[in-house]
Amino acid sequence: MALGLAGLGVALGTPRAVFPRDFPLPVANGRRLEEIARQDQLLAEELAQSPEDQRSGASFELRELGALLRRYNEADATGDQGTLGQLRPELLRGAYNLLLKEGVVPLLRLRAYQQRSFLRELALWESTGKESDELKQIGGGIIRTITASGWIWSPRSFAADSAVRAALFKRRFAEVLGLQKKLEFALDIDEARALYAFLLAHPPPQPGGPSVFRLKKLEELAAADPAYPRKLARGVALLGMGQGAAAVVEFREYLAETPDGPYTLRARNYLAAAVEQAERHGAMP
Repeated sequence: MALGLAGLGVALGTPRAVFPRDFPLPVANGRRLEEIARQDQLLAEELAQSPEDQRSGASFELRELGALLRRYNEADATGDQGTLGQLRPELLRGAYNLLLKEGVVPLLRLRAYQQRSFLRELALWESTGKESDELKQIGGGIIRTITASGWIWSPRSFAADSAVRAALFKRRFAEVLGLQKKLEFALDIDEARALYAFLLAHPPPQPGGPSVFRLKKLEELAAADPAYPRKLARGVALLGMGQGAAAVVEFREYLAETPDGPYTLRARNYLAAAVEQAERHGAMP
């Protein structure tokens, strides 16, 4: 009889200590990502089909900015810090002046045009092993970055899909030109979900282990995606770092705010594991 009641309790969702095996990842809408890719393609075509003397931009200012950006990226690829420091203020000033004069559309076209080249050249590197001058001028030190981050699968396969690659490019484009606060250059919420799902699933090596990286990135994700279960994810990361007492607080707050959510039973089991860990360390809150 006692065994039967115990089994019934488990079936009804009685918490049991379960250490998280997976990190909660956001899920992007695939159809929305396809729509964004089509929009980017149209913007790139608008620039590609312009007259030859305007191929690099719709104005002298944009052509100048595009050329300057290529020089900056090449310096980044080669590690030329002096040139990077020299060109950065010029890039920021050029982007600001262009926005005042012509608005966001020319820069969005330039971004899409260069993004298309970036994706093509990155695929070419995967197939040939040759880092082209074009890839350096468009992607900067991308090969160095993805190699150091452990994102290369044998022999030269970048683990990220096309949506993540595009999001990485867009984020860097905005950062280099100082456009992070311009809404038009922010990642769409589904682009952010795709990017952060990749980053959280494939944290690069660093001091403190993957949980330290994840704690930082999930805060960025939560700012972009309010629906993401931030406190649940924080609890998982803290539990992975051996900080059971702090994890208990996060799980309790998550359950108080979301008593009937899709992660409820999982969070209760994680809470039980966090309590056990905190008690072993004599640190229950």
